Amino acid sequence: MEKSVATLDKGTTCTSWNYCGQRLATGTFNGFLSIFDSPDPASSSFTATSNIRIHEGGIVKIVWIPPEYGDAVACICGDGSLSLWEEIAEDGLPLEWKLCEIFHCKGSKVLDAQFGVIRTSLKMVVAFSDGHVKVYELLNPFELKNWQLQAEIQNVTDSVSTFGKASCFSASISWNPQQNESQEPSFVLGFNSDTPQLNSSKVWVFDQAHHRWLPVAELALSLDKSDQVFAVAWAPNIGRAYELIAVATRKGITIWHVSLNPDLDGRLSVEKAALLSGYEGEVWQMEWDMSGMTLATSGTDGMDICIRTSSFLVSTDLCMSAALPKTEATEELFLTRHGHKDTKLVLFQADIYSPHEFDDAIQGCEFVFHVATPLQQDPKSSQYKDRVEATIAGARSIADCCIKSQTVKRLIYTATVLAASPLNEDGSGYKSCMDESCWTPSDLSLIYASDYVLEYTNAKTLAEKEVLSYNEIEDAKLEVVTLLCGLVGGETILSHVPASVQVIISPFTGNISGYYQGLKFIEEVLGSVPLVGVDDVCEAHIFCMETPSMKGRFLCSAADPTVTEIKAYLEENHPEFKIDEKFREEPEIRGIKCDSSKLMKMGFKYEYDMRKIIDESLECGKRLAALQLIDKMDSNTS
Repeated sequence: MEKSVATLDKGTTCTSWNYCGQRLATGTFNGFLSIFDSPDPASSSFTATSNIRIHEGGIVKIVWIPPEYGDAVACICGDGSLSLWEEIAEDGLPLEWKLCEIFHCKGSKVLDAQFGVIRTSLKMVVAFSDGHVKVYELLNPFELKNWQLQAEIQNVTDSVSTFGKASCFSASISWNPQQNESQEPSFVLGFNSDTPQLNSSKVWVFDQAHHRWLPVAELALSLDKSDQVFAVAWAPNIGRAYELIAVATRKGITIWHVSLNPDLDGRLSVEKAALLSGYEGEVWQMEWDMSGMTLATSGTDGMDICIRTSSFLVSTDLCMSAALPKTEATEELFLTRHGHKDTKLVLFQADIYSPHEFDDAIQGCEFVFHVATPLQQDPKSSQYKDRVEATIAGARSIADCCIKSQTVKRLIYTATVLAASPLNEDGSGYKSCMDESCWTPSDLSLIYASDYVLEYTNAKTLAEKEVLSYNEIEDAKLEVVTLLCGLVGGETILSHVPASVQVIISPFTGNISGYYQGLKFIEEVLGSVPLVGVDDVCEAHIFCMETPSMKGRFLCSAADPTVTEIKAYLEENHPEFKIDEKFREEPEIRGIKCDSSKLMKMGFKYEYDMRKIIDESLECGKRLAALQLIDKMDSNTS
C-alpha cells in the first residue's frame, strides 16, 4: 500500500536518500537544497529541517557522502559545477549547512560524481562533459575541503586511442559496494556521448603496484560497443562467485556477470546474463537493493518506478521448500526479495507452535535445515510455560516430522557454541579447551548474565540434546547433525546491522542494547569469543548436507580471541574509531581454545579468519551507520 512520507517543494528536480534512509535531500530548479528529517525515528513521516539556496541555477543531482565522514552532500548544478556541503556546528551555534569545496573544470561540465570508501580512505570519481574522468582522494577524513587529484583518465580500453573533441550529454558511475582489504578499489563507468569509444561501460580497477587506474573489463558485445549508456549499477555481492552489474542503453537493461579473478593479462571475463527489455526511453537511474537481488529503475518510459526481481540469479539443480512464519503477505514479500514463483523454491507457511503445519513442507525432502528458534514467548500462552519448553518442543516436532515423512535422510540443526561451555562442573575454572564433549550446565551464575541470555542458552542447550537423541532411535533412518556456530560476523543483506555483528563491534559502539555485555557474557561462558564468518556458516550447512554420511555434534568456529584481543586488533587496525573509555580497564582472561578440528577433519575449510570477520563486520556497521568517526563521537559528547 502506497503512503506519502514527505511533501516536496514545488520545482523539485532531484532527490537523494542518505545511506541509512533516515534523511532525504532535495534540489530545486532555482538552486535550493532542502533536507528532510523524521522527528520520530519510529515514524515514516519527514519534514524539511533545512532549506538553503546554494546556486542561482538549478540543482540536477545530489549525492550523499558515506556516513562515516559526516552529514554531507555533493551537489551538481545545471551549469556543470560541483560543490560539497556539510552540516556542522560552529562556536556553539545550531547545526547548519556550510560550503566545503567547489570543483571546477574550465570549459567542461560535471555530469556525475560518486564516492567510494577504500581502506579508510574516501575517493570521489567525477565524470565531465568532455569525456575526461578525474579521481580525487580526501587527504584528511576530518576536513572535507582537503581533496587531492589522484588520477585523470578517459573511458577507453586502449590508451593509444585517438579521437576528436568529445561532447558528452550524460555519464553514470557506480563503485563496487563490497570493498575490503583483499580487493583493489574498482568502479564501472559509462557515457552517453557522440564518441563511440567512450560510451561502452568499462570496469576500472586501481593498480596498487603502479599507482594507476586500469580498465579491466568492457561490458558490451562487439556490435554494441558504440551504444550510448544511460545508467550503470553495481550490485552488492553477498556470497556470489561473480560480480553483477546492470547497464542501461536504448536496447534495454543488460545484466552482466563479471568474474572475481583476473586472467594472466589482468582482465576480468564477462558474460551477458540477461536483457531486461520493454523500455521505451532513457533510463535515468538504477539502484540495487542490499541483497543484490532486486533492481529498481526510473526513466522516460512513462513508469514512475520499475522493480525487477532477478530470477536469472537462481542457478541450482535443487528443488527446495521453505517454511515461513505466518504473517500477512509473507510469501509475496519473500518472493519479491528472493525470486519468482516459477523457480524451484516452494514456500509454505507454518507455525512452530503447530507442528502438523510442517508436514507438507517436509514431505518429500531429503534434507531439513532447522535454523530458527523462538526468541520471544507470549506470556499469555498456555501451551508452553516458558521459552525453554517452547524451544525444546519446537525442535522435537521438526524431528518427528522428518521421521514421519520417511523421505528425510538428515536433519541439520543450527546450534550455538554457548551450549558447549568448558567450565568445570564445580565452577572453579575452565577445562583446557572447548570441544564437542563440553555441555553448558543449566545453573550458571555469572557476572555478565541476564535472565534473557541465560534462558536462551539453556533453551538451545536442551533443544540440542533433544534432537541429538534421535540418533539413538533404532530403525529411524534419520541422521541428525548439530552445527554449533560461533558468534557470526561479516556482511548482511538486511537493512539493519544484525545483533551478532553489533556484539562484535560493540567495543566501538558501546553497550547499546546490552551488546558489549553480550560480548563479555560469551567470553565468561566459553573462556574466549569463538568467531565465524557468515559465508562460512552457510557453506558449513551445505557441507553437512552434501557429505555422504554424517551425524553428531560439530563446532563451527574459525577463531577464538578474547575480548582484550578483539579490542587490541580494533585499536591497532582501525584508529579512525575509538574504544569506549569505560571498556578499557578490565581484568585479563586466559583464552580457551575452541577446537573445531572435528568438522575440518571431515573436509571442511574456513575462508574467513579473525581479521576478515572483524573487518567485514566493521564495514557492515559503517555502511549501515552504526559507527561514527572519532571527531563525530567527540562532538556528540562535548
